[in-house]
Amino acid sequence: MPTVIPLRVRWLGAALVLVALAAPRASAGAPAEGEAAKAVAKTKLIPRDLLFGNPDRAGTKISPDGKYLSFLAPVKGVLNVWVGPTDRPDAAKPVTKDTKRGIRTYFWTYTNKHILYAQDAEGDENWHIYRVDLTSGDIKNLTPLKKVAARIQGVSYRFPGEILIALNDRDARYHDVYRLNLESGKRALVQQNEGFLGSSPTTITRSGSRRSSRPTAATRSSSRTARAGGRSSSRSRWRTRSRPTSSPSPRPARRPT
Repeated sequence: MPTVIPLRVRWLGAALVLVALAAPRASAGAPAEGEAAKAVAKTKLIPRDLLFGNPDRAGTKISPDGKYLSFLAPVKGVLNVWVGPTDRPDAAKPVTKDTKRGIRTYFWTYTNKHILYAQDAEGDENWHIYRVDLTSGDIKNLTPLKKVAARIQGVSYRFPGEILIALNDRDARYHDVYRLNLESGKRALVQQNEGFLGSSPTTITRSGSRRSSRPTAATRSSSRTARAGGRSSSRSRWRTRSRPTSSPSPRPARRPT
């Protein structure tokens, strides 16, 4: 009658075999590990500037007329906007003069002679919109308001000398939409935001007109609840802003299994 080996004994035997097999490998691998440690000690660390410093070039853009190339590059260690002819990028020159935090975001306008960029003061996140005149080199703060965060809301090629911006100058919680003249800096109220967090839901059409929905009592309540981190009532209703011009494509029929 064959001898039955208990399961516990079989597991113990398998463990002993594994230890026996691993022991020679560990002793043989000890010199290799020492050589690896020496190789690591001789390896130079990657410079911190290479990992976290400014890029050589970033944010490349082309002007709407295709004549100019722009990009972000350091000037004395601070990122600024450079502009040059598209056929001679090596001739690019800096057009902004930031010396502190550096510029991270910029835009071309449809005038092809203005560049816009956003910058705050010492990281307070009260963003200002600056305009650079590429012809004269003049740099102008288009939103010189204290404790106000400005945002670019929309642009249209049909109105190259104007843009839509959003400002929370009336109420810090809500951004109203203004039409801003790039040359004079004058602005006119387009829509007052009475209940939407951030910018009012305004859409710019091809003709330059605006389409928007005014908040109802339900949407204002939902907005305030969202800002407070709560959940609005399931009975809250939203007004329909737009509908698709064509019916959605039908789903393909399932294959029989």
